[in-house]
Amino acid sequence: MLIPVLLAVVVFPTAMYDTRELIAWGRQFPLTTPYHPPLMVWIGGIVDKVAGTSAVAAIAAGQLLMAVGIYYFWRVLRIVSSPTSATFFTFLFATSAYIVFGPLSFALNADFLQLLSWPAILFHFFSAQRTNKLSQFMAFGFWSAIAFLTKYNALVLLAGLGVSMMSIPAYRRLLSEWRFYAGVAIGLALIAPHVVAAFNHIGPIEYGAATFDPHAAISARLDYLASWIIGAFVGVFPGIIAVLFGWRTGVLQFEGGKDKANRDARLALLVTTIAINVVVVGLIVAAGLAYRPRYSPPYAMVAVLAVAPWVSWRDDAATWIEGAVARSIGAFNLAIALVLVVVYTFFASHSGMQEPTRSAAAAILADWHSRYSCGPGYFFGVRQNVYGVGIEAGRDVTTLSGSDLAGASWFDPDRWYREGAVIIDTPEDARNWQSAYQPGPAATPEASVALPLRRTRLNKQFVYSYHFIAPHDCAARREAD
Repeated sequence: MLIPVLLAVVVFPTAMYDTRELIAWGRQFPLTTPYHPPLMVWIGGIVDKVAGTSAVAAIAAGQLLMAVGIYYFWRVLRIVSSPTSATFFTFLFATSAYIVFGPLSFALNADFLQLLSWPAILFHFFSAQRTNKLSQFMAFGFWSAIAFLTKYNALVLLAGLGVSMMSIPAYRRLLSEWRFYAGVAIGLALIAPHVVAAFNHIGPIEYGAATFDPHAAISARLDYLASWIIGAFVGVFPGIIAVLFGWRTGVLQFEGGKDKANRDARLALLVTTIAINVVVVGLIVAAGLAYRPRYSPPYAMVAVLAVAPWVSWRDDAATWIEGAVARSIGAFNLAIALVLVVVYTFFASHSGMQEPTRSAAAAILADWHSRYSCGPGYFFGVRQNVYGVGIEAGRDVTTLSGSDLAGASWFDPDRWYREGAVIIDTPEDARNWQSAYQPGPAATPEASVALPLRRTRLNKQFVYSYHFIAPHDCAARREAD
């Protein structure tokens, strides 16, 4: 789990596009964002405040949170399976390609953070049923709210648990337990501020609705189904190879061991897994859900939890796990990491994770301050560039891409008028920004700065083209000076 952190230190120091965006939004700590529930941007804002904008900080924070999710994953398995199964499948999931290499692209992203909240929901749900303790019901409500504020598809998991409650008598009794409703009330209270805000700024609702296309072609729906399968495979690779090899050699058997505990919880996990995947496939087929591979790992994680209790072991399984499995997976992940270091240091470059955003911000701000004695209040422009440069320009600067401006509740046209803005965009688009949002003096002519990419030996540069829209509070004073 430290591999992506070390890769960021050595060869990929710049946060990827989604991470830059959530840091920029997180500085505003909004109740809603242009596209998503706000939890990931809150976390991004906290990480930025404590440790800065680097990929190292974001990935390290994400892996710390992931460690909590892995702990909950293990706790769920300890309820439903033997200690050997719990350790084995926890190891396989924690060393999967998604957790080891996914953070390079998706650090603190909502899809990734679901691997924190979903196992926590499952653990407290099963613990609440077993112990009937109010604290477990309240924790269930808390983590359900965290999952909802992370991504709305938490409702799919909760719906799956609802199917389990209705179909398994031991869980159906929760419907008559007041503690269950106390937990639900906790969850609803925690999400209420966001829900109220979302009715006033409906960007997240519109964005979610836009991912469905009931008129999508059959070929498109087949592509989405393929994405569902590919994403699930990434979420369990290379562990699935170890499981299949163990089954082939007889070390593992899919029949359920005599020492497996808590039959009701095992059955609930199985029913939940089937239900949530039926819902996902149904949404793809019937509603044209535009599914991406990175959506699948949370569903794959629940499937691993559901499968693990039904595995039995040969007597020498521990030796096999500690030898062949652990060493093979460790060597595989380390080899991939070393290949990435060599390739991206000497033979290739990554325009996102090696982008010189900090140097670009310094150069552009130096040009700005040579002209104006105040501002800029905003950085606007193309998403892939402006969020990286803008978050390096200081926490008193607000950064937004063109497509996000209308949905950002924190955008203040008066501040733009007073303090001016940097536009990282083409001349034509700069004029469009000017005419649409800030009539007045024209944007300055296009300027550019070319800087070498970071941590690569290739002689390759990244070019930033930019314009200024002058601040009104100090432009005249600067001219007088």
